[in-house]
Amino acid sequence: MREASSQNIPKVCIIDAGGQYTKVIDRRIRELQVRSRDHNFWWTKQRHSRGCSKTERGDSEPPIFPSSAFCWGMQFINHVNGGQVVALEKREDGVFPITVDTGSDLFKELPETQDVLLTHGDSIKKVADGFDTIAKSGDIVAAIADSNRKIFGVQFHPEVDLTKFGKEIFSNFLNIAQVPRVFTENFRDEECIAEIREQVGETGKILVLISGGVDSCVLAALCFKAIGKERVKCLHIDNGFMRKVELVNAQRMFYNSSCQIYGSKPDDLLQEPSQILCKTVDPEQKRKIIGDTFIKLVKIEASRLNMSIDNKDVFLAQGTLRPDLIESASATVSSHADVIKVQKEAGRLVEPLRDFHKDEVRRLGARLGLPASVVNRQPFPGPGLAIRVLCADNSVVQEEEACGPLLKMLSNYSHCLKTPHTLLEKIKSSLSSSEHDRLEKFTRDAKLYTSILPIRSVGVQGDCRSYSQVACISGPPLWSELVFLAKLIPRICHTINRVCYLMGTPIRDSHFPNDTTPTTLSDYALSQLRYQTFLKQTQFLKNTPQLEKLSQMPVVLLPLHFDREPYSTKVGPCQRSVVIRPFISSDFMTGRAAIPGEDVSEECINEMEKEICEVPGITRLLYDLTSKPPGTTEWE
Repeated sequence: MREASSQNIPKVCIIDAGGQYTKVIDRRIRELQVRSRDHNFWWTKQRHSRGCSKTERGDSEPPIFPSSAFCWGMQFINHVNGGQVVALEKREDGVFPITVDTGSDLFKELPETQDVLLTHGDSIKKVADGFDTIAKSGDIVAAIADSNRKIFGVQFHPEVDLTKFGKEIFSNFLNIAQVPRVFTENFRDEECIAEIREQVGETGKILVLISGGVDSCVLAALCFKAIGKERVKCLHIDNGFMRKVELVNAQRMFYNSSCQIYGSKPDDLLQEPSQILCKTVDPEQKRKIIGDTFIKLVKIEASRLNMSIDNKDVFLAQGTLRPDLIESASATVSSHADVIKVQKEAGRLVEPLRDFHKDEVRRLGARLGLPASVVNRQPFPGPGLAIRVLCADNSVVQEEEACGPLLKMLSNYSHCLKTPHTLLEKIKSSLSSSEHDRLEKFTRDAKLYTSILPIRSVGVQGDCRSYSQVACISGPPLWSELVFLAKLIPRICHTINRVCYLMGTPIRDSHFPNDTTPTTLSDYALSQLRYQTFLKQTQFLKNTPQLEKLSQMPVVLLPLHFDREPYSTKVGPCQRSVVIRPFISSDFMTGRAAIPGEDVSEECINEMEKEICEVPGITRLLYDLTSKPPGTTEWE
């Protein structure tokens, strides 16, 4: 029997106040077979006066209940109901244990203590009248509830994987709201196909930009099913930054391309062009040049296919997913972005997967009949290896004030406890009693060396994109404890968004590199990275189940020369290192580093380290220990 139309299915309304995880809330609700629709916060305020003061709302307008608010939303409902929210010195960025009131319907049949993701600086000082505290993180309010009106607020993010019982919390709320669970994935498939047909019409044609990854392949299959293969053309442009054994067609054009440089505003165009790509160091400029060159080639090739993107009957399709929209935010303007904007404003941009996450796309691809080799392929960024080679000139990145000393104290915590210090008190105030005991024991039993590396990486801290410092740990490979320390460091050292472990023989603090090897997108650097990626794949293919457990495993070339005589004036930095990021995630919005010995074979990682460090020009292998947040999957 055919299921009922999705248009008649009850919906949960998501009020979007601008947080990065809104679409993960949508995803969690879908997993529980409930449909949702999101509205901008200010749209909702104007029409329903939700969340404004009593005088703004008016007594005659009934509120919308039941409701649940997350993070800033909890602070907002507490504030407008007469509570107080203040900025505390103590931030909570990362996974923390909270204690919940299991008598509350929101936490019904859940453990009293559970790990959750917290990302906030402001906290509730006074709980609003009519509300009760139903969860705490130490002495900080983590959840509130007005049981009579069925209003709930949680400071943490139940929508992400890092919150262990988040899905169960959503399920409890949907039970409170008495919403039927009838919205299946088949409804979404039909909606995607119907959306494409309605947008393109009976005569329109679609140009699908194919990258070779699962997203664009599923998009192409959707377009074929929606309007037929005769009205769909697929275009793949190889930019020369693909993986080993993939074709290289437009490599020289990309390498020698440049772009216009803009000022602080999009229309503030500076006259001189940028350097050519193969000499560019700045990561934003690399992305911009690649985007500009890509769209130039798209226009040329599209015209040859009689699919000019300026033709009003031609629609441009790209496999944009929800995480892509959040992580690809750039400070620069590119003609690629401009063209996409023009197509979108003209109603000719086809993006049926824009609210999907990676695992949802994989399942959709399987339902469309795509082979497992396509739907299970690990993600690869659009700019390819260009953003997996960290470029640099011969420069030193200075440590932020107080960040270096804080890092040293964390890695030598047991010893530092013997000597009182102002910064030590800051660390203590950020730790729970169990974290204090664990860190004290770890740093007492293991000799650790740490340093801030002279490079930066992209991350997400709070709701903001960061470009911050990288910490490195050297010492014994006690992996679970290293991951524990890697969670603490960005929480306490706010200028650090990524933490790595230096494999191999431990090195002292003074022997970490303090400058960089001059690196650009040269043939040699790209060949080095392709070979390291090949070695990684070779090692992991020996254990297929292990490889399948990983969501992604970027290999990044770093402009860092380890094991060089410190501060040597005779030999400058001339070699590089490699960092691997084995990563586990289902939604690709949040996730964690795979732990050797638990998620991946420690023997496999050690063999990889041995093989990579035997390659000429490579000095060390580093292992990325960072969760997401604060570190994004990619480094640039």
